[in-house]
Amino acid sequence: MEFLVGDDTPGLQDITLKLFNEIAAGKYEIFISDLVITEINRTKDKNKRDMLLDALNQHHPILLPANDEVALFAEKLITNDVVPLKYRDDAVHISYAVVDELDVLVSWNLTHIVKLKTKVKVNALAGLDGYKGILISTPEEVIGYA
Repeated sequence: MEFLVGDDTPGLQDITLKLFNEIAAGKYEIFISDLVITEINRTKDKNKRDMLLDALNQHHPILLPANDEVALFAEKLITNDVVPLKYRDDAVHISYAVVDELDVLVSWNLTHIVKLKTKVKVNALAGLDGYKGILISTPEEVIGYA
């Protein structure tokens, strides 16, 4: 979500805004976890933080419940070398999407989330645990899909 207000990355900001316009038009439902809210609240720039919180309020995301399954699958992602321990929050984001059986996890995190290794390993582990597979995509890949 930070690219909604990331004026230092105008190309990514434009794409992110297009996706949020499609969300506002009812093309997609959006889901977030408490971790997303925590990360927004960590934003040091108060104006950017307020803009992100306002964007959340405008788009009415569905809050996913925290539970033991999410924590367990996140640990599995770490122990199976999908996401480094240092980036546990990234594993938790992925875990919410898998455990809650969302269709797509949308992220600009190309380091630990939107990369081939992660996509393949996440879906392999999800299948072993009886979850359906998920798509992991950038906002750019999602625009115009619905």
